[in-house]
Amino acid sequence: HIDGRFKYNDFNIAILQKRSVIKKDSAGTNTTNRVDVNNNAMCSFPSLYQNPQWRSVEEIQNKTNLTEQIDVYSLGNIFYRILTDNSPWYRLENEGHKKIIMSKEELVVRKKSGRLPKIPSKILNSSDTAEQILLRVTLLAFTSNPIERPTSLILAKALSLVLDMIKKDRNVTIEDVTSEVPIFRNF
Repeated sequence: HIDGRFKYNDFNIAILQKRSVIKKDSAGTNTTNRVDVNNNAMCSFPSLYQNPQWRSVEEIQNKTNLTEQIDVYSLGNIFYRILTDNSPWYRLENEGHKKIIMSKEELVVRKKSGRLPKIPSKILNSSDTAEQILLRVTLLAFTSNPIERPTSLILAKALSLVLDMIKKDRNVTIEDVTSEVPIFRNF
């Protein structure tokens, strides 16, 4: 809490990314000492952490060349915590609403199969526009396939559009938002 505002950050594994540079060797062949050989493409990086609770699906699958999409998944973890006041994947409510701790093995199986952490029905059924937008961003960030997961720029632009709508009219509904911001429609 700084200057009356909450500030959140998540640097995940905090590896500085570099861009690959394609060079020609003496035979005129493109060479590079990086894994990613696409001209001016972001270089990937290895997975470093073992706790599956906070890791993206691709990290759990032990993919060797990760991208910044793991940070979008981490954004989903942060928004899930804000929305539900619970850590994602730490507790699972069963049918009797008794909270049980999920094993790491069960968590890995669920994530690999594309399952999402349990979202309370009070959030799913909320009529609060802000909660519904945050829910949609969270679900988009939790997209299993990193290629299908929206980039941080796409999510930032969508949230910026929503903020502009709210500044103009504080009574904006989720229907208003979904008609103007296509990424939030399919829920």
